[in-house]
Amino acid sequence: MHYPPEDLAVQKNFREASKLFESINFQRKAIDLLEFNGFIEDAAKILLRMKVPYRAAIIYDRNGQFVRAAECFALDGKHDSAARSFEKAAGADYHFFKNAGQAFLTAGMTDNALEVYGKILQSQDVLKIGFGSQKYEFLAVYMANPYNAKYVLENVTSEQLAAFIESLGLRPDFVQNMSVWVLYRHDLKFFDSILFKLNGHEELAALFWSHISGPYANYLHQS
Repeated sequence: MHYPPEDLAVQKNFREASKLFESINFQRKAIDLLEFNGFIEDAAKILLRMKVPYRAAIIYDRNGQFVRAAECFALDGKHDSAARSFEKAAGADYHFFKNAGQAFLTAGMTDNALEVYGKILQSQDVLKIGFGSQKYEFLAVYMANPYNAKYVLENVTSEQLAAFIESLGLRPDFVQNMSVWVLYRHDLKFFDSILFKLNGHEELAALFWSHISGPYANYLHQS
């Protein structure tokens, strides 16, 4: 005996009802019935069969299946949306911040990629992207953490550092951090580039020198 799909739905045979709706080209009714009753995967699969992965991604995302949503967004070429779904997934597992960063890079959203990489201390990627795209202000903020500063300063060339200091906008928090950075990079060229940058800015120069320790001043004198 064959029941109409509406009767099957009343009987809570949701999957069977959705198959009948789909067979008579009432896919929208099938999808709504499945999603409303918690059959998220089945609803999304109909949309994937219809070759509309973006709409499948929307269903996954609004039902909290963020990784599946990101995969479907990426399948449709919506890498920015994929990245944001991965960010949501990272709320439960921070490892997905790395997936978010990769998706942001694919979407050409460098600032967003740096932000998520910074959250998981992915210093190698922060360094590569930050210097490669000349995002010096982001790097300066990232290097406010002395552990981050130590990594960056130990893994860049003197030329990169000179360009970084030359292009960085002057503000008190950056200048204060510079007095810490010189402790991790005993490079007189680096120190000279800071002094040159501060030339003519007496207040900021005084702030910088006020944080230079006695032992480091002795090192400078001996050098």
